[in-house]
Amino acid sequence: MNAGPLRHVSLPDADPGKWPNPRSSAVVIVGGVAHFSGLRAIDPRQARTPLPELVEAQVERIFTNLDLLLQQAGLSRDRLVSARSYLVDFDRLYPRMAEAWSRCIGPGPGPAFTCVGVERLARGALVEMDFIVAA
Repeated sequence: MNAGPLRHVSLPDADPGKWPNPRSSAVVIVGGVAHFSGLRAIDPRQARTPLPELVEAQVERIFTNLDLLLQQAGLSRDRLVSARSYLVDFDRLYPRMAEAWSRCIGPGPGPAFTCVGVERLARGALVEMDFIVAA
């Protein structure tokens, strides 16, 4: 089965070599499906800017980054199929992260969602999310 060519999407003005990292693509689209790399609350244009301290602010920044990449790929949030969230200090932060997630997703049915507790994330992030979007 041939799923067709791979299309790699990134932000043209992202901090080069730092976002998402020099050896991965922010988004890869193949066979009508867009696979988004794990997004953290990093400003893609100034990757060394400190991360927000609150998990709610980190979730909001992740969705800002998602929207930037969706726009660059010619896609939209209403095509979200699934999301995975990786969260440190799960028991303490999950309710706050889930509330911020709900605000960002908005009313109506949302995508499939999984949240996994992890020991730590790069750059001291509290949360990281990856997404699959129908292209």
